[in-house]
Amino acid sequence: TVDTGCPTPPTPSLSVPANGSSTCDTTPDFAWSPVSGAASYHIQVDDDSSFSSPEIDTPALSSNYTPATPLSPGTYYWHVRASNFCGDSLWSSVWSVTILSAPSAPSLSSPSNGSSTCNTTPDFTWSLVNGADSYHIQMDNNSNFSSPELEDTTLNPYYTPESALSPGTYYWHVRASNSCGDGPWSSVWTITILPIPSAPSLSSPSNGSTISDTTPTFVWDSVSGAISYTIQVDDNSGFNSPEIDQTTSSTSYTPGSALPDGTYYWRAQASNACGTGSWATVWQFTVDTGCPTPPTPSLSVPASGSSTCDTTPTFSWGSVSEATPYRIQVDDDSSFSSPEIDTTTPNANHTPGSALSPGTYYWQVQASNSCGDSPWSSIWSVTILSTPSAPSLSSPPNGSTISDTIPTFRWDSVSGATSYSIQVDDNSSLSSPTTQTISSTSYTPDSALPDGTTYYWQVRASNSCGSGPWSAMWEFTTSAQSPPEFRIYLPAVVRGYPS
Repeated sequence: TVDTGCPTPPTPSLSVPANGSSTCDTTPDFAWSPVSGAASYHIQVDDDSSFSSPEIDTPALSSNYTPATPLSPGTYYWHVRASNFCGDSLWSSVWSVTILSAPSAPSLSSPSNGSSTCNTTPDFTWSLVNGADSYHIQMDNNSNFSSPELEDTTLNPYYTPESALSPGTYYWHVRASNSCGDGPWSSVWTITILPIPSAPSLSSPSNGSTISDTTPTFVWDSVSGAISYTIQVDDNSGFNSPEIDQTTSSTSYTPGSALPDGTYYWRAQASNACGTGSWATVWQFTVDTGCPTPPTPSLSVPASGSSTCDTTPTFSWGSVSEATPYRIQVDDDSSFSSPEIDTTTPNANHTPGSALSPGTYYWQVQASNSCGDSPWSSIWSVTILSTPSAPSLSSPPNGSTISDTIPTFRWDSVSGATSYSIQVDDNSSLSSPTTQTISSTSYTPDSALPDGTTYYWQVRASNSCGSGPWSAMWEFTTSAQSPPEFRIYLPAVVRGYPS
């Protein structure tokens, strides 16, 4: 039936979201103008303007629709038509809306992770993040960023600090932001700002000394971060025309040519890739070949290669004629790079003021007088021993019940132990124990332990330095034996029955 008096509703006019607009709302309200005579509406939302596979394709009873499920970030197209019992209106015009989201994490670019630089205001760069309006950078000397040394916001995917960063290692990360909020932080990278090295501390020839050695070895302390050193020696404190002006990678220098008798001034400075540090304080010394330095001392005790339980052993050496002080060095490294003891004494012996930890130590002595220092003595070693630690028990297991009344007690060996003492008692206070001392790590009693009894046992290790602490106390129980089985046999009785 054709009924020209049954009109379909007019086409709706879209209202919001505005055409071409953007929103951070993933479930935006789609609204359009009400249409006279419309019984319902139909809305389609698709990421393709052809609406070939709509994300939303649903009827609506009112002039608006809110998605029940969030839309993924991206651009969507939407249109609406009205319907009544006479049919459907034409589709509305097609509008678009873009669903935004907080931006993703940037990828850091430079300075590369774990790198070092002499630049105290390095350029920090990272990848451009789609949809980002700004970036937030944090730098801290602590990886948890609890109190950032630098925190700033920039519109660009790069940042250069306005103030110089102090030398040290820094952690840095970046996050992107837009109107939808902050994205996640990037991974954390580190950068180390290197310093120009500080001035070295001079060591020898000592300041104000007189020496007879015309080719003395100049020694100074190493400087952290230095890769080379420059030494200058001059007979003029202004260093106008140095007799020696050399660069070396080591912390000492011995001239190849003899210095004439006279007074000299010397200094050193350290350098690295970041530049050259300041000069050390100037020292002076005098070369006087008529002034002999003392001979090399001969070491006495502790004997080389010996061991001792004394943690403050007295180091002694033979007296040297003309020596005023002696210098002794004791180190756990034969290179004496960081001595535990480095001191001078007027006597031919030295007793440490603090206990040395157990271990092997190397020691050497040098004699000095107003003319200079002798060569170092030969290097001797001494091992500081300690009482052994507590053994770890093995069997019988703690808390176990055993049937063996002559069990073998076992424990782990202890480094440095020469003997072990074991105590076994049926009282946890070990007030009247059976005690044995043996050289092995096991013990088997000579006689059986009574059944059904709980025993407690412990072990300690000993050596020439004394006895160590007792181990943890373990316990075990010997199982109660069942009584022997008795059987009674009765004679068989045969009765006769009438047949």
